[in-house]
Amino acid sequence: MNGDWEIKSEQIWQSVVSARDYETLYQRVLSVTEDGEPLDREKIEKEIDKLNENAEEDRDRRSFKEPLDTLYFADYEFAIDSTFSGIPNSMKIDFSSKVRDGKHLDGHIVVNRDDYGIVHKEFHLADNPTGVKDHRMKLDFEKQANGYYYASRLDFRGQFGVLFFNSRRELIEEYSNYSFGHSFPDSLFDKKASYEPGRDDGVNR
Repeated sequence: MNGDWEIKSEQIWQSVVSARDYETLYQRVLSVTEDGEPLDREKIEKEIDKLNENAEEDRDRRSFKEPLDTLYFADYEFAIDSTFSGIPNSMKIDFSSKVRDGKHLDGHIVVNRDDYGIVHKEFHLADNPTGVKDHRMKLDFEKQANGYYYASRLDFRGQFGVLFFNSRRELIEEYSNYSFGHSFPDSLFDKKASYEPGRDDGVNR
């Protein structure tokens, strides 16, 4: 993104993802396009190598102290927004961290009044660490066939800068075609990501 949040370059990934509790365990990449043009296999494999190299760092960076996690519940203050009417049959709960650091969050959740499932979540860091000027995330959730809510869309926007370096980035992930109850061999998870175009069963052979 440039300074006006206009896109300078864009990548679109299509993947089959195995995940648990928002953590991607394995991602099989079907295709990658960059600025509208499909990348060839060699370039995709280079992108995947970078993805695997950064996997642990990304996980550590994203390990937020969630307001609804019982370990950190006491770190937060909560309030019901009685004026909210944005999503039918739901209520909005604002949360604010008592701890001001780059791991705690300020934001809100929207829950379904019938079963209290989270249908929307929006947050930013309670305090931006060095090099982070802005960090905001929105998540939409939908109830799936197994009766639980899973992410249907993630929208991240961030601005980063140290000295004369500045970067703006927006990441949008959309999730569909959930399936449950599958058993996968342990070897599938030896690598964080791979590229096998044309495969649609999610299993290495």
